[in-house]
Amino acid sequence: MYKQWEVKKKGGQGRKTVIKLRFSKSGDENIERAYATHYVSVRTVDAAKERREFSRRKNELAQTIAPCGLICALCSESDTCHGCPSGECGRAARCYQRKCCAERGFKGCWKCPDFPCEQDMFAPEGNPRLIAFVRCAKVDGPKALAGYVLRNQDAGVVYHRDAENHTGDYDGLGGEDAVLELLRTGNVTTTE
Repeated sequence: MYKQWEVKKKGGQGRKTVIKLRFSKSGDENIERAYATHYVSVRTVDAAKERREFSRRKNELAQTIAPCGLICALCSESDTCHGCPSGECGRAARCYQRKCCAERGFKGCWKCPDFPCEQDMFAPEGNPRLIAFVRCAKVDGPKALAGYVLRNQDAGVVYHRDAENHTGDYDGLGGEDAVLELLRTGNVTTTE
């Protein structure tokens, strides 16, 4: 049964009353029930559940993004290391980006007006993946970055294939633009 809440104000105080909505001229109970029934397909319900589950996973993953743009939860060492945001990463003490962000009060380099600083992990000879990930978080937001990575992971794009070198499908693409394209679209266009 559909209801409408009506607030009546008397003397500065509101009183809520419930009004039963009526859909037919006759008010017959069977007709009213038929009009007040809303059917939802199983497919619609399943799609809504999938969206909620994906959103939950995306939000959890976004919490594991390190200041430098690495996604600690997807690291090949995630079984033994709880990542940079937890403070338990063995590399945390010597990480320039982590220290700089902490000193400046930033959650990540995507908040820094000096990004990319060309220091440590953002050195010109470094991996363009990190700069692309941070640029994506700066432009689209960390939750969007996490969503792109999850969507791509569900489609078979691997964050880390090589546990020793910490490389995967986002590495070796030739540049920041190619990494951004893979992140945002799930595809890479090579220009040769």
